Amino acid sequence: MTELNNPPPMNAGESPEEAPAIAIPWTPEVAPDPFQETRKPITEESGIQKEWYVETEKFQTLDDLTTFLKKIMNDYNHDYGTICHAIVAGMIGTMNVINRSSQGGITGFQASCLTWELIDRMHVFDEGPKRMVCFSDMLYPQMDDKFSRTISPSTWEWLQKKAKENIEKESIHGVHPKVHAHWESIVSGTVPFGFTVKTKEG
Repeated sequence: MTELNNPPPMNAGESPEEAPAIAIPWTPEVAPDPFQETRKPITEESGIQKEWYVETEKFQTLDDLTTFLKKIMNDYNHDYGTICHAIVAGMIGTMNVINRSSQGGITGFQASCLTWELIDRMHVFDEGPKRMVCFSDMLYPQMDDKFSRTISPSTWEWLQKKAKENIEKESIHGVHPKVHAHWESIVSGTVPFGFTVKTKEG
């Protein structure tokens, strides 16, 4: 897995209970694992995960999904990378089955909202406004506005509010003087790092 697109890995010797929390907190397994002895060891280098993604795109029914989930959970002994692919493939398969149900059929805009909802729920990044940058857009001159050093008024408002909150909590959690000065500068109205606040006209 590429480190830039995933949460930080667990440290050596770190237990699952100490791993970064995702949507559902880790629950220690108490019953014996009946599939432990029969699972096939696989690695990310084997490329088997590529087959999973092709498979999940075709899912139509809950039976398709259930069969697949049982396979990736019970048939393989995952390595550090394949377990991540198994989780993502399971998520994609689940989304496809729900979207192909009688209440599905979401639009492209709704589909784009799923990405941001997953990012928030998985706690991959800190709270607050976010921006996703696709550097392939640099290949097209009409995309120059995506790379301007601007933030929205709502983002600027959030930054100022958060900086003020951080200063108020400083007596509890001391910070470096340069960090304090940076927060003070934001509260006083200086947009950091050469950015400007984009107006409605801009």
